[in-house]
Amino acid sequence: VSRAAAADAVGILGADPELVFVAQHGPGQALPLDAAGGGEPRHFLYVGDDEPRKRVPALVEAHERYAAGRSDALPLVLAGTAARRANGRPLLVGEPHVDADRLRELLAGAAALVHPSADEGFGLTLAEAMASGVAVLAVRNPGTHELCGPAALLVEPDELADGMGRLHDESDF
Repeated sequence: VSRAAAADAVGILGADPELVFVAQHGPGQALPLDAAGGGEPRHFLYVGDDEPRKRVPALVEAHERYAAGRSDALPLVLAGTAARRANGRPLLVGEPHVDADRLRELLAGAAALVHPSADEGFGLTLAEAMASGVAVLAVRNPGTHELCGPAALLVEPDELADGMGRLHDESDF
């Protein structure tokens, strides 16, 4: 699904490079921003699974650092299986079951989609956010760099809190 994944197939699995082809994904449904959103951003958004490589606990910790001392901190919405991490914690909102309409609403109100994974082959949620005109804050890795390039704010794994602060403070990003 990406040159980064193809390099892994060759380097890790020993696949013949002459037989490896890249076929990138695209958004799975129409995700235009519409009247449901607009105006001031209402939250940061994570969409995805809660598996170790996605680094959801690191995202929650980064969000807590971003919010510390800010009276105007935006909440973090965890959509998908990561929703269980909200568990009544301040400024964390869990959305375990998100259909296409609710995803549109969440994207429309997002200051940014935040993607903490340090190892990503493609990043479909990144493509969906960018196709919707939503800013993307992601950990820099070969997959996110290939997909997003300069269209996203790519940071090192320990810089997510600073990235959220930057997006919060800079209205022209």
